[in-house]
Amino acid sequence: MGATIKWQEAGTYKKDAKGNVIVENGIPVLIKAPWKETTVAIPEYDEQMGQFQMHFFPGDEVKIVVSNYMPGHPKYPLSIPDEDK
Repeated sequence: MGATIKWQEAGTYKKDAKGNVIVENGIPVLIKAPWKETTVAIPEYDEQMGQFQMHFFPGDEVKIVVSNYMPGHPKYPLSIPDEDK
């Protein structure tokens, strides 16, 4: 089983040649980031599904976890380095 995940990262503010954020009508002009999409396998789970969680990693890597435990719990099935939490 799999899931198609679509997401959009934060955009960037439009800047002039001096690097100042451009403001129009009192609002900074935001350049929206493009949408991204990937299909990810959903790991098998038992009858008590638990929580469905998505983890986004650098390089547009996405992992799905189905577990009764939350991230940080010793029994959580995905090890996440401290600097990525």
